[in-house]
Amino acid sequence: MYVTLDYGLLGSNTYIYWNENDGADTANGELHEACIIDAGCDASDIAPICASKHLNIKYIILTHCHIDHICYTDELCEEFAGAVTVCHTADAEAFGSIQKNVSVLLGMPKNVKTPELKISDGDTIIVGGKTLKFINTPGHTEGGVCILAEEDNIMFTGDTLFCNGFGRTDLGGNPQKLKESITRLYEMDPVIKILPGHGESSTIGEEAAWGVPSYLG
Repeated sequence: MYVTLDYGLLGSNTYIYWNENDGADTANGELHEACIIDAGCDASDIAPICASKHLNIKYIILTHCHIDHICYTDELCEEFAGAVTVCHTADAEAFGSIQKNVSVLLGMPKNVKTPELKISDGDTIIVGGKTLKFINTPGHTEGGVCILAEEDNIMFTGDTLFCNGFGRTDLGGNPQKLKESITRLYEMDPVIKILPGHGESSTIGEEAAWGVPSYLG
């Protein structure tokens, strides 16, 4: 199960994901393990949802290093003590750089702490008994990732793949690598629902029907 908050910085999406059927006895105070995916919304938006859904945030996962997706990471760590921050190893050092996280370009320079857990392509974590798999999709940033919840047929795609669109490559990206990443995603099960970093949801099949644009190289 997931909740979408679609009013983050620059219109970014923040997601809360958990397994409603993990066996937690919420009537007696037990909490569902959950994770936050991207940190464009602050704790005042997220905490009430977690309280109402009986959630304990285990991970804060960042799909890539750009400020609209990481701006409230440190604040969320304060709110959800014990939550482990997660990113791909190739983007880790960029969190603390106002140039690489592009916050200086927005006139709001901000250093964000380097995430604690650095993952690579194919790594997995467990949330509420369900497996989340990380797929490195460089192109928008070198360490961009999609997060596949295969049992639920959903994938959080960050700024790699949108509904009717792709991530930009002019902020430290690479068009050829993005093309390869998009092609890789298009080879996945077409029924997988994509939950992007901006905009509405779609499916792999719907997006693959558009093909990969020639301007990506």
